[in-house]
Amino acid sequence: MIAQHVFSGGTTTTTTKYYEPENLVKDNEAMEQTITTVTQNNAELIEKLEAQQQNTQTKITKMQTDMENEKTLNKESEDKMTELKQQLSATQSYLTQIEEERIQFLKERDELLNYPRTQTQMDYVKFDDDIQICITGHSRAGKSTFINTVRDIDSKKKMEKDGRDLSLFAEVMHGVEGTTKATPYKHDQIPIITFWDLPGYGTPKFPNETYLKVMGLRYFNLVILIISDGFGEQDTNIIRELFEHEIPFVVAFNKFDAILKNDLCTAKLIDEETSPNPSIRDINKCKDSGTQLTEFLTQVQAAYDKTHQRMTTVLESKYIEDAFFISSHYANRNIYDMPQLIETMKKKIVENIQNKQKKLAFFSSQNQSYIDALKKMEENKSIITN
Repeated sequence: MIAQHVFSGGTTTTTTKYYEPENLVKDNEAMEQTITTVTQNNAELIEKLEAQQQNTQTKITKMQTDMENEKTLNKESEDKMTELKQQLSATQSYLTQIEEERIQFLKERDELLNYPRTQTQMDYVKFDDDIQICITGHSRAGKSTFINTVRDIDSKKKMEKDGRDLSLFAEVMHGVEGTTKATPYKHDQIPIITFWDLPGYGTPKFPNETYLKVMGLRYFNLVILIISDGFGEQDTNIIRELFEHEIPFVVAFNKFDAILKNDLCTAKLIDEETSPNPSIRDINKCKDSGTQLTEFLTQVQAAYDKTHQRMTTVLESKYIEDAFFISSHYANRNIYDMPQLIETMKKKIVENIQNKQKKLAFFSSQNQSYIDALKKMEENKSIITN
């Protein structure tokens, strides 16, 4: 029996219902089934909610991590940006410094290249009217000897015997640098030509950096650059300056006989006491007379060609148009490349004069004197006397 209270219209009515026992059992079982179902449903719902909560928490954690990473990245980006700005500022400062140094370099270079005549050149009578050839190069390279040889001067004794002016002799100081200032030597057979003996470059007194300016190289009609004992950076620097400033020049590698001698000794064709020069003269005589070379001279000729080619390779440079291998001693004036050097000197002088004529655009008395000198040179066939 179960009592059920019903409230209606302010009156409470109690109604009593009676259930049979079997009906109570059925109702309880249904209730329990419902409770079980609800419990299972609630468990599944709770599980889903917990999974959703876990997923949400994971997303929240990831978002927090991303935010932290973004903060870190932003900080790193800011630091990198600051570093890049500092580098940019340093680079700009460096570029400014480089530009200032470049301008200063160009200024100094302009002063070195666009220099006035030296006092010696200004004081020298007819410097602009005559043909001026300067001899420069290494210290102790044989410049003074070359100047004597090219003017057909052997020795003071021979000059005195021939009645020539001894003041024309260029003093030769063996083992030391004998030339300490620019010294002019007239060519007594062709007076319009003057050879200038210059101090060697690359010394503490005459460094490469100011050599062209101090010596006034741009005002000569021709520069003969004599080197020996190798070809180095200081030679390249001087040659580049001559080339870039359009100063006519030729390169003469002196003491070539010493190099050839070493190669012939290595090939066991001669010994240390023997000079290669007599053999070279014999080869020239055979060629001039059309006589066949002996087996020995053929071997010497082959060694000479090999040495000459090797040294030519050493002197290869985009700045060098003319290079010659010589021995400047008077006795060797007709062997090696000396005859070709003389002819090239004449050619260069002619070219220089013609260029001057083009610039002047008229023939003056000094141009006529140039022409007269050239005619005399052609008549003699060589500046030196064979």
